Amino acid sequence: MDGAREFIAKVVALVSGGYVRLERSRRRGASQVQEAAKLDARARKTMALLYRRLLALGLWRHIRSVEGALTTGAGGAHFTTRDNRAFLQDLLATGCFCRDTPGGGMMHRGQISVREVTNGPGLHLALGENNRIYVHIDKVSPVAGTTAKGACRYDRARSLSHMRREVFPFVMRFHQSSSPENSRRRRARFDLYDAQRAWCIAVQAGRKEESLEAGVRLAGLLATQRESSWKRAQRLYRQAIDSGHEHFAPAAAFGLGILLEEVEETPRAQEAYAQAIASGHPEFAPLAAYNLGVLLERLEDLNRSKEIYEQAIAFGHPEVTCWAALKLGDIVARQGDHKKAQDIYELVIALRHPEFASLGALNLARLHRDRGGKDSARTAYERAIAMGPPETAETAAEELAALLEDGADRKQAAKA
Repeated sequence: MDGAREFIAKVVALVSGGYVRLERSRRRGASQVQEAAKLDARARKTMALLYRRLLALGLWRHIRSVEGALTTGAGGAHFTTRDNRAFLQDLLATGCFCRDTPGGGMMHRGQISVREVTNGPGLHLALGENNRIYVHIDKVSPVAGTTAKGACRYDRARSLSHMRREVFPFVMRFHQSSSPENSRRRRARFDLYDAQRAWCIAVQAGRKEESLEAGVRLAGLLATQRESSWKRAQRLYRQAIDSGHEHFAPAAAFGLGILLEEVEETPRAQEAYAQAIASGHPEFAPLAAYNLGVLLERLEDLNRSKEIYEQAIAFGHPEVTCWAALKLGDIVARQGDHKKAQDIYELVIALRHPEFASLGALNLARLHRDRGGKDSARTAYERAIAMGPPETAETAAEELAALLEDGADRKQAAKA
């Protein structure tokens, strides 16, 4: 135990100094810290927070080596565990972490996405192949709690804030200008001072496209500040929208819609989302359509919500199509149009999305079950189990077992 604490003390000292150095131990199974590498502030903060959380939960023993900083995505740090499956099981058993739903983990395809349950900044872990974990800090955790099965329950307001502050800037990176000036710039940092400075420089230099991009980024950060900053954020978004730029105008409309929805200006939020949808942008139009559909559903305007979900599906976005189809299927099922709901769930299954196809089968099974179609429900449950992923397969297996048990009980009662 003393050796483990000594190792941890070394890690923390190295992290706090901004470096990770190689610390090989001759003891069998001892943890390692990889080659010396300068860590940025985000990596240091992430590593220190992960250390404190895992030490408090008694889970640091799972970490085999500390690999260093992440230079892509949201930044942060990455590690190697002794066994990711054992680590995941123990992590979820604490009740302090939950496993993302397929929609919540959309930016981490092919990985198991796990978030800390906290009201404020929280750890976000992505478990990948070869026992690697990639960790960053969600500035605003969208998680409100966990289900009985360890899945995340999301708070709508915090999810919107998380999307605006973190997912939105991440998506924006894929739509930067490819001009020589922009390609020579250093990778953007997302703190307010740098965003303000980048915007001022671009405006003063008369670089229109660069100033639009910087303005949209700055608006997203201003929207997270005090109420006095929100008006300026809206002005910057409006400037980008009015520019008609093929990327930054729809991005700004989408960002403005999130901001206005979060501050409960729902009519204006609907208008902003509608502008993003009308742009036909391959990324922001379907995202805006999905958000608008959810907003209208929350307002109990189910007919308009269905129309918007259908628009979202029509864009053919690889992720949003499935989210919107599942939401649309749920609405029409609630309204009693079971045939249309069945067709929609079959569409989700046919798309063969690695996470959502099984959810389509699970929803289809529940639809048949609730209507008394035991054989059809059983077939759909078996499809959900076969397609995975594990958490959906487990739920389907449990519900199928309950269905079969209920049927056996009824047969036994009839004989009696």
